[in-house]
Parts: sequence; structure tokens; C-alpha cells
Amino acid sequence: MDLILGAGPVVKLVLLLLVAFSVGSWAIIFLKFRVLHRATRESSAFIDFFWQKKRLDLIARGLKEYPHSPLAALFREAYSELIKGQRPTTDDEEETFPEGGGAESVARALRRATTQETHRLELYLTFLASTGSTAPFIGLFRTVW
Repeated sequence: MDLILGAGPVVKLVLLLLVAFSVGSWAIIFLKFRVLHRATRESSAFIDFFWQKKRLDLIARGLKEYPHSPLAALFREAYSELIKGQRPTTDDEEETFPEGGGAESVARALRRATTQETHRLELYLTFLASTGSTAPFIGLFRTVW
């Protein structure tokens, strides 16, 4: 502690920066662990739910149980594209896929949803990468001064 108290202002600033980056990095690591763990758990549960159901509309009704699952989000987007422009079905009718450009619009919706989910899961990783690559230079800055 005497070393820190007796250090110059530049050394104290560098130490303060390193502590701030460390605390920020650990907070992001903990957050990412929680987000990825929840996404993995809910996606696994969604897959089980998906294969248990026979109809797409029943699966779509159960999506609210999986708000953090990337797979559920992809299904939601694909399903919403499938039912656009489709006539409503009764409970005893099987759902059909729309004819025409349905496959193209579903593919577009899936690409869009994949991008959104990837962005959501990768949020703040650039801070970790920047901090990891910058921290040695902050220490070098301290030795130069």
C-alpha cells in the first residue's frame, strides 16, 4: 500500500485505469456467462418442446416460455413470415406453407433474425477484446513515464 501511496500521479492514474478496466471486464464476463447460459438452457428446452408438438401454431403459442432462446427467436421470425398472407386455419385443419415467394421471405427473415441474435449474444465482446489488447500498452505507458 505504501508503494501506491508513494507513487507519482501518472502511476496512480495507470493503476486506476487498470482497476477500472478489470472491474468492467469482470462485469461483462459475468453478464456474458449468464446470457449464454440462459440462451443455451432455453434453446435446449425449446428444441425438446419443438419436437413434442406436431403443429406450428402450437409451437408459436409456446414461444413466450423461451424469451432468451436464439432458436425460439429464429422460429418466431420464420413462422411470422410463413403466416403472412396465409388464410387463417381452423383448429382441426393442418397449416400449409404459402405458395410463391414464401421460401425466399422466410430465408430473408431467418438471415435478419440470425444477425440480430448474433449481435445480442456478442454485445460488449469488443470491449473485452480491446481491453485485453490494450492493457499491456497501459503498463508500457507507465514505464515510459
